[in-house]
Parts: sequence; structure tokens; C-alpha cells
Amino acid sequence: MKRSLVCFSCAVFLSGTCFAQLDEAVAQIKEADVHALVHEAAVKVEEKFKGVHAEADGLAQLVNEILAAPEPPNANEGDRNQQRAAEMHLISMSTSASATLASVRGFVFDNSSAGHTQRYQDLEAESRDDEAEVLRWLEMRHMAGQLKWQEKEELCAQRALGAARALVAREPKKAEAHALLAAALRWEDGTETLKALQTALELDSKEARASALMLDRRMQKALESAALRRESGLEEKLPMAVERLLYDQPLSEEEMLGLGKKLDELRREAELLLKLAQERGDLAIYLTVLEGMTKLSRHAKTAALAARRGPDVSYEAFRQQALQGSIHLIFTIFSNEGHLRDALRLAADDPEALGAIMLVALTGDAMAAFSTGKPLSAARISLAEETTTRLVEMAGADTSLKAARASESACIVQWIMLMLGRRPPHAEMILRTIRLDPFRHRSLSMLLALCAQKQDSRGARAVIQIQLALVPDQETRRMAAAAAAKARDWPAAHRLLDTCLKEKPDDILLLNQRATTFLKENQSKATQRKTALLYDRIEKLLEEDKAAPPDKDDLAILVRNGVLFLAISGKSEEAGSRLAAAVKDGMISEKDGKELEQWLR
Repeated sequence: MKRSLVCFSCAVFLSGTCFAQLDEAVAQIKEADVHALVHEAAVKVEEKFKGVHAEADGLAQLVNEILAAPEPPNANEGDRNQQRAAEMHLISMSTSASATLASVRGFVFDNSSAGHTQRYQDLEAESRDDEAEVLRWLEMRHMAGQLKWQEKEELCAQRALGAARALVAREPKKAEAHALLAAALRWEDGTETLKALQTALELDSKEARASALMLDRRMQKALESAALRRESGLEEKLPMAVERLLYDQPLSEEEMLGLGKKLDELRREAELLLKLAQERGDLAIYLTVLEGMTKLSRHAKTAALAARRGPDVSYEAFRQQALQGSIHLIFTIFSNEGHLRDALRLAADDPEALGAIMLVALTGDAMAAFSTGKPLSAARISLAEETTTRLVEMAGADTSLKAARASESACIVQWIMLMLGRRPPHAEMILRTIRLDPFRHRSLSMLLALCAQKQDSRGARAVIQIQLALVPDQETRRMAAAAAAKARDWPAAHRLLDTCLKEKPDDILLLNQRATTFLKENQSKATQRKTALLYDRIEKLLEEDKAAPPDKDDLAILVRNGVLFLAISGKSEEAGSRLAAAVKDGMISEKDGKELEQWLR
């Protein structure tokens, strides 16, 4: 079954059975009800953001026009080039529901760029006192760092440090104040950071944040000390990456045993700190320590990888292998059922925490299920269902923002369970989520996925337009351009791409999207010449290393579109040779290669 413009990134894992279950679940949701909700959301977003974001001005009218527009015609079956252009892909898009264990709260509820942006904006509008104010600036620093907003990250770092120093000056005998100062310092001044932690622990030997920060530093230094063949001081900064040291001089078998013993010792200390966090009801510290424990496994894997590497393995290849191993470990954080239950217990009635924890756990379960073929345990299924029921009850309790987040979390947990073959019992919750709070980019992404599942391209485009009014960033603008092209609204598609290219004129994915949009509009000789210039520019940027190398999905799109363009240009033989080389090099799958072959004839 073909899917529409945009779907959840995790949909690539769904079987035909899962799609059937989702089709059945959403069949009861009427398109008219979705469109009415989209209109209602557009009105509210325009009212809140008009004059703030240009994209919000006139939003309700634009959304109404989109919803009322006729469905675009399919490609002319008698026009081979038009059909080839229709097979080209505009964008590799994922509206994935992602969360992670990190930052001040111990978790990030929405780990997308739009989620970081909206969280930053929410915190920016707040004003807190004492410890809470330091934590606010620390979390904003994290969000700005994730978004690569260097100036804002530096500003937040300065404000966090200033607020922490002021707190210590007011309450010099308060251990938490010194721990927050250490968090604000981030080991940039190792001596001062170490002193702040030591002071905090002298005032309270069980101060949770200070204990966690100290343990995290000792975890980092365990691998450094092994690589240096000497004790690395907690305040010390290494002149180079520890991976480089291990690559240049791998650990011996005896040294590996010594590192293993040290890591086991630190793991036992981490378990004790988890118990302390439970006793104090501190979810943030519990999750921080739990995430930190993956570093111990990462250190062991990195050292072992260096010890057994072949003489022909380059440093870059070694680092990439180590990184891949680290990514895998992220999904094992909640492999221990007891840790997951304890975390959910500490989350209590915080819907964002419950959603983030369950999402991280179930994503790991899904990855394990797809790699091993083993089904989810009955205990884990029961726990996920219990959490969903708990969230649904919270979502129905009132009309607060807390209820909206509970509704959003329930939708996310159900989606991941669908990946694991479980029919979502509350698919309609997405409608309640938007009614309660139409201002969350990710909630709208779930509504977008619903529209895609129902083959409702007008609803999908309208939702993307609302998202653009909320977060007018590059990613959302590219989505809007792709949706406009799908609707054959060529002026809107080109206008949106003009704005994107003005900001990033050498972005090869944007250039590819521009070329593809040209060809979808028409395949005239003039258009072919314009497109050829764009592809020449893309190749030149790649050859001169002026463009970031595309990831696997984006590379596949570049190859696919390039091959189809050659066929449109009457160069089918060259297209066939390029396709064969791409399949051989793994740039495109054999399945996709065979599917493309039919368009070369």
C-alpha cells in the first residue's frame, strides 16, 4: 500500500498486519471531523501568533482554501515522462515521536528540533526563583545547544552561572546551591567545578545532584585513566579525544581486565545512587544516573573494539564503529524491568515523564524485536497497557495543559505498541490532544500521520501549514513546500523553497527538492536544462566537500531522482548504468533498484 506525503519515521518498520490494524483503528474517525478540528486549530494558532510569525497571518483562510481545494489529478498514464517525474521523491521526511533521557529534568519529552524550539520558548517566557531559576537556564542551555544556537547557548550558560553564583552567595550552607553551581560550570573550569562538588558533599554527603555529577565525572575518567596508563585527575582536561588514545595504543588483555573491574565498581556505586534517588523521590537524578550507566557499557565496548581492531582499520572507521555501538546502547536503558517500573513510579502523575520513559523503553523493545525476531514479553505489554490507561484517565480528567500532555503521551505509547503488533485502543485520542492544545508541533505531527493514513492529502497539507505558523523553521518549510507540490500549487511550492534556499543556498537536499519540483511541474526541454544545472551544482558541491554527506535515506533519494532525471532526458542507458552502480555500492536497495528499472524502459 502506498502511503501519502508524510508518515511517521517508525512506519518503515510496520508490517502489513500493523497497517491493517491502524486502518481499522482510524476508520471510525471521519474526515469531516478531522477537517473541522484542523480549521479550529488554525483559528487558534492565527489568533495567538499573528504579528509574531508572518506565516500565521491569514492562516485560517489559507487552511480553509486548502481543505476546500479539489484533489490533484494523478499522472497521465499516457505520458511516460510525467509518470517518471511522479515517481521522484521530494523529501525524506520523518515526523517521528522521539524522546530521550537527558537534560535537567532527566528526560526530554519531545527530542525533535521543533520540540526543542518550543520548549526553549516556553522556558523563555517563564520567571522562577532560586534553584528553579538556575534549572530553567540550564535547561534552556541544553535546548539551545541541541538546536546549535551558539549565541543563545552561551547567553543561557552565562545566566545559569550567574544565577547559581547568586544562589550560593545567598545560601552558602545549602548543598544544592553548590551542586547547581557545579552543573552550571560544566567542568570548563575543572578546579572550581570540583571544589563546588566537594563543598556540596561536605555539607550533605548524600546530596543527589552532586553525587550524580561526581559519579558521572568518575565514569568518564575511568576510560581516560586506562587510556593514559595513569590516573586522570577529575579537574583535568584531555588534550585529545580518548578514542584517539585507545586507537593509537589499544589496551592489553591485563589492562582490559583492570578497566573491567573499575567499571564494575562504578556500576555498583550507580546502583546505590539509584536507590538514593528513589528514597528522595528524585526522578531527574534517577534518570540521569540510569542514562549515565550506559557510559560504562560504552567504555567497555570502545576499549574492546580498539583492542581487536585490524591494522587496516582507519581512525575514522574505528570512531564510526564506536558511535554505532553507542547508539545501540541507548535502546537498552530500560532492559531491566525493575528500573523501568521504578522510573514510572517516580514519574507519578507527570504525563510528560510517563510518556518519555515509556517511549524510550518501547523504542528499545521495538529495535530488539526487529533485530532478534523475539516478541515483546507479556510483562512489558501489560506495563505499557497499564501506563496507557493511566494516561487516558489523566487526559479525560479536565481540559488543562496537563491533560493535553497526557493525551499526547497516550497517543505516542499506542503508536509504538502498534509497531509491535498491538492494535491502538484509543486512536481517537489524537483529536482530543489537538482540541486541548493545538499549539504543539509534535501533536500536529500525529494528526498529520492520521491524515496520511486516511489518504487525506488536503488535511495533511493544512496541518503542515499550521505547523509552519507555529515553528517557521527550515524543516517545516521544506515539508510545506513538498505538500504544496503534491497539491500542484506550484507558486506556493517555489515560494517556500526560495525562502529556504535564501538561507541555505548550498544545501544539496534543498537543491534536489527544487530540481524535483521543477520536473513534477513539467518536463519540458527548458525545465530539463534548469534541472541539469541544479544536478551539476549538487555534484560539484559533493566533489569539493562543500556539502555535508547525505545520510542513507537522503542518498537513496538523490540516486533515485538522478536516475529518473536521466531517463526523462532520454539517457536511459546512462541511467541504467548509474542505477546498477548504485545498487552494487549499497547506495540504494536491490528491491528499489528493480522497481526503478521499469521506469528506464
